[in-house]
Amino acid sequence: MIYYVPTIKSEREGFERIAALASDAHDLYNAHLELSFSRCGFFDANMASPLASVLARIAADRFNRVEVVDVPTPIEKILCKNRFLVSYGYRSIRDSNQTTLPYTRMQLSDEGLFAQYLKRYMKARESPGCPWQWANISDKVCSRFFRML
Repeated sequence: MIYYVPTIKSEREGFERIAALASDAHDLYNAHLELSFSRCGFFDANMASPLASVLARIAADRFNRVEVVDVPTPIEKILCKNRFLVSYGYRSIRDSNQTTLPYTRMQLSDEGLFAQYLKRYMKARESPGCPWQWANISDKVCSRFFRML
């Protein structure tokens, strides 16, 4: 099956488009999913996590092989910087400007690991021009995030 990834932004429509992939691949079993980005004009890097969640279910739960192809250079660059594409055979790109958060897969039970992740990567991005102080709100963000789940 070939699935053409449309433009995905961090908004309701972006989540709906990722959900459409899950629906379209629902009956795929012990097969090959070719995820083509050839029709994707833009992909928000933070949407890699919801996409990865869907792809993990397609691959692991239904014994499918997932291949990511035809990724436009700007999208490939950002998804290699955050290391999302690495598990699909792409090479990691060093993020020397620290503009991405590394993609990491966690389980719901990994609350402590998630808190460590936020502290490690958000702390590194604090700057004098930042309108908020991460250290003051990190514990609240973690606890509220896990209450939502």
